[in-house]
Amino acid sequence: RQSAGQVIAGTVVQGCLEKGAKIRFYPSGLTTTAAHLERAHSHNEVSEASKGDHIGILAKSFPPKHCNFPRLQVATPADDDTLGKTMSFVAQVTVFCMHKPLLVDRKIYGQVLTHRFKCKIAKILWKITKRNLKITREARKKGERVSERKFRQENPRLLENGDVACVEVTPFHKISVTTFKECEGLGRIIFFTRLNRTWDPSDFFMVGNIKSVVNELGSKRLKDILLRDTEMISSQGHRVGHWTI
Repeated sequence: RQSAGQVIAGTVVQGCLEKGAKIRFYPSGLTTTAAHLERAHSHNEVSEASKGDHIGILAKSFPPKHCNFPRLQVATPADDDTLGKTMSFVAQVTVFCMHKPLLVDRKIYGQVLTHRFKCKIAKILWKITKRNLKITREARKKGERVSERKFRQENPRLLENGDVACVEVTPFHKISVTTFKECEGLGRIIFFTRLNRTWDPSDFFMVGNIKSVVNELGSKRLKDILLRDTEMISSQGHRVGHWTI
């Protein structure tokens, strides 16, 4: 029944979800309470869902304008600030199966666990060519200590087949991702040259892990963080910590 709430289906990627917990969805920012939990296959009510469980959530307290709940949302505890609407992110990638060089500002498609989206390579921070990677591997086989940082090219103009690189990506749609360290499902990413309804391996050319994320921040939340940061500096006389936004 619409008056009882909305049923949202999904899979627990990590952690656990308890009945009655307050959760927030990203990138929409909607907040609700998990009033009822039910397994998707057996339709049995449960008090807690753990990693890998396919569940249905009876969500209440949504505004009337959100009677049609948006798809492809990520749910987190309401007091968790690690997620948000992603403005850009940095990923370390490996390039392969690419027939021509990839230039900066090239429009491509990315995919994480919950989203498939259009994006562009805003900047290439560094890269190591296929030839230099081969040199380091051969040196390590001989027992020599060789650092890959020595072979990094800073701010290159393009990427070629076999390169390992660190790139800054700007999405064109509302998405929510996080680092691979925080969540493997939302931190592992693949890239396509075009978007097809069917899986075509020839369109798949780059894979990597997300290293850092820049999220959109509301004015009130930003004001609170800046105020807290200022109080910490003034009370201690120097910066003693930082906040991840």
